Amino acid sequence: MHPISQNYRGEVAQRWQFDDGGGEVGFISSVSQPFCGACSRARLSSEGKFYTCLFATQGLDLRASLRAGANDAEMLQLIRGTWGRAPIATANCARKFGAKSRRRGRSK
Repeated sequence: MHPISQNYRGEVAQRWQFDDGGGEVGFISSVSQPFCGACSRARLSSEGKFYTCLFATQGLDLRASLRAGANDAEMLQLIRGTWGRAPIATANCARKFGAKSRRRGRSK
């Protein structure tokens, strides 16, 4: 195997290609090599919670807003507001892995 370049800016996997060209494998080492400072990811759980950190234990409950009748513009405002205030690394993540805990810049 040999290492291969990132597919896109912010990719977190370290990718390796088999020498015979038969495929590739990627490793995400979020604990041993934290990438919090360059993270631009969010996740949505099956319960409707919006998380702005891989290690977050609390998220924004989008399902409740949807069930309360929020329209698309209101949902977008909720997500943008949360994303703009989201710490790049939660305090817990920062303590555990030495990651920087700071706020993301506001998106437009």
